[in-house]
Amino acid sequence: MITLSVTIMSGSFDASRRSMVERLIREIKPEWIAKLTVDFQVISDWWRNGPWPTAQRCWNHGDVVGATHHLLLQDDITVCDDFLLTVHELARAKPDAILGLYSNRKICDEAKAKDARWVEIPDGTWGQAILMPTAKIGDFLAWECTHIKRSFKHDDSRVALWCIHTKQQVLCPQPSLVDHAAPDKSLVGHGRSSRVARWFQKESPLHLDWAEGEILKGAIGMPKHYNEFVL
Repeated sequence: MITLSVTIMSGSFDASRRSMVERLIREIKPEWIAKLTVDFQVISDWWRNGPWPTAQRCWNHGDVVGATHHLLLQDDITVCDDFLLTVHELARAKPDAILGLYSNRKICDEAKAKDARWVEIPDGTWGQAILMPTAKIGDFLAWECTHIKRSFKHDDSRVALWCIHTKQQVLCPQPSLVDHAAPDKSLVGHGRSSRVARWFQKESPLHLDWAEGEILKGAIGMPKHYNEFVL
């Protein structure tokens, strides 16, 4: 049986991000949160500590809640209809994989052309939405503490480096379940209009068959200099 806990990491010091969280919760729908999650928390950064300290608090929280899977969301996203229902379907279809629910690599264009359900991207853990089996969270946190330099600022790339170096399977559903709501706005200076999913559709993807079909293989796209931060 799949059970789900969720955290939203939020730059709450920014008024627009607080508004985004309220909008996101309305999109996800409070009634479905109550029915389909065992825990749902907003983890706020009021002190401008940055992405990784906030994401780390999210993962630590997910590790102790005890659901089978933990979903970490960023505050600046929009989600498809029937979002939580679909997350449960994905977890049932691929219970042991790390799932990146947002993706924007070129392989996603091929998936759209072939109407393929999955692409495997070794570093496909964009921070907008990462679903991880809870049993793996402790391994990730222990690995990053030992192997990633403290000067490394990124949160999602920590997950990606762990996945690459420990050979975790990372799958990205097609179409993506989430997209950037404000891609040109970033609290850490990464804003640009191209920061959108290659294939996102607002309409419910519940009718799609997530259990079967070809998995397309994508390449690593992470900047090579990130490996300089690995001990």
